[in-house]
Amino acid sequence: MNDELVLVTGGSGFIASHCMLKLLDAGYRVRTTVRSLEREAEVRAMLREGGAEPGDRLSFVAADLTGDAGWAEAVAGCAYVALVKLGVAQPKIAVSGLNPHAGESGAFGREEIEVIDPALQQARREGIVADGPVGADTLVQRAGYDAYVVMLHDQGHVAAKALAPRRIAALALGTPVLFSSVGHGSALDIAGQGRADATAMNEAIARLVGGF
Repeated sequence: MNDELVLVTGGSGFIASHCMLKLLDAGYRVRTTVRSLEREAEVRAMLREGGAEPGDRLSFVAADLTGDAGWAEAVAGCAYVALVKLGVAQPKIAVSGLNPHAGESGAFGREEIEVIDPALQQARREGIVADGPVGADTLVQRAGYDAYVVMLHDQGHVAAKALAPRRIAALALGTPVLFSSVGHGSALDIAGQGRADATAMNEAIARLVGGF
């Protein structure tokens, strides 16, 4: 039985419950967040309907995305396995800021000082190699990193698509089962017309089978 601990946020949701069922079935321990611990019974009942009786292999933490309370407890001791599964034994991560030039020491915003840098310091205390915050406009130019973490969708996608048009694929980090998807939209306007370019799909598959 796998004893790694995996965090699944938003445990009362449909997608989260599906993820938890799969993880529990694979033998993982699961920790999930809920806005109120009063929802624990509801979540356990939902998992029972899916055929799971996790007992003490499922734990709960009260945490809400609108605040900081509970998140340090939620992530404590959880396994970070995605990059390791890709063959990176000690992944090195670069993290962007939210504001232009990572806030310029507070001149353009204080999110880097008040939120991002404290989170990075906590990650370092837990043994994670994470540098930043740095300006998002120069992030991917920095060599020697295994992953780049950005605060906003376009901070990462604009740079990546400029470097590799039609070849960008997204890869989920921090999950025990690797997940990859194309880096573009669904292109419903050309669906069924035989015009779609499958290059990005091939790249997404290659991320998972090691062909990159």
